[in-house]
Amino acid sequence: MKKQLLLTLITTSFIATIHSAPALADKPEWAGKGKPTYEQSQEHKYQMKEKRSSEYNKQKREYDDQDRYEKSHKDNDRSESNKSEKPAEENKSFQQKMKDLLGW
Repeated sequence: MKKQLLLTLITTSFIATIHSAPALADKPEWAGKGKPTYEQSQEHKYQMKEKRSSEYNKQKREYDDQDRYEKSHKDNDRSESNKSEKPAEENKSFQQKMKDLLGW
């Protein structure tokens, strides 16, 4: 009985020691400096707003570039479609192709 109690006590203390090691670790230098000042929080808000707007502008530019690319190639596709007719398989919609594939 005493042996089992002693073994349980040792095991429990060993597990507790292992699990408490991360809590005893040193903090990084950026952690634990308290709340930022009002000026620091306003600066952070401004930086995040600028970041979001620049990402939005980048996405908008990419979309506009893609839109211009598609428009320019539509005109080319129209002129080429007059020259040669596309095979029937390419003219099918995606849904129709899937229905044919699945046999519906």
